Amino acid sequence: MFLSLTTLSPSLSLTIFLFYSLLLCLLSHSLSLCVCLICCFVYCRVCGTVCRTGRDGRISMSVVWIVCVCWLVCQMSITASLRWRRALYPSAFRVKRGTPAFINPSFQKTVEEAGLLYEVLLSGGFMDAMHGTLHVPDAELSSLRRLQVLEVLCEDVLPRSLSEILRVSAGLEQQRGTLRLEDFERTVLTLVFTAQQIQQKQSTAQREIWRNTLIRLYQAIKADLQHTHR
Repeated sequence: MFLSLTTLSPSLSLTIFLFYSLLLCLLSHSLSLCVCLICCFVYCRVCGTVCRTGRDGRISMSVVWIVCVCWLVCQMSITASLRWRRALYPSAFRVKRGTPAFINPSFQKTVEEAGLLYEVLLSGGFMDAMHGTLHVPDAELSSLRRLQVLEVLCEDVLPRSLSEILRVSAGLEQQRGTLRLEDFERTVLTLVFTAQQIQQKQSTAQREIWRNTLIRLYQAIKADLQHTHR
């Protein structure tokens, strides 16, 4: 691509590159890179970089370097975008309840909060499969303001359908290294939800499918713990 650009006129070469780069940035949803590329183009025009050519009429090496660097930045942006799309829980990175405070939420940040989670589960707390609403039978526990983050996790982050949980299970099996603390917490909560769903299924075949899914989640958590303590 770079060799073909150097055989064209400077203005046409940079125009073709700008169009290609902007297309890649739009596909990767990177508005900031689009702005950077436009600024780079304006800078080159103002400084006269695109007008400085060699004796044979080819584009100067400074322009080639600009093209190489910008193209590399575009590729890095696309790679980062694809990694985000492959996240185990992509909805965790979306704004919830109209505030950025709940982006990538995590409930167990202290020992007290970890103990509170187990109190909620031991009291019979469960997540509604339809809307993800957290139900806590204990009135005193349900009134705690600290449970707001847990409610956001249940309603907006954790998978509830079998297909979504299977997607998470497949992603966990392909995971390299240890899980982040937030993903580990969400996987444990997904495991709890899956266990609760087994009891609610009437069909033996459905219970078997959910039971196999539970085993896959358990194995992923066990493997992560073993990897952490090596």
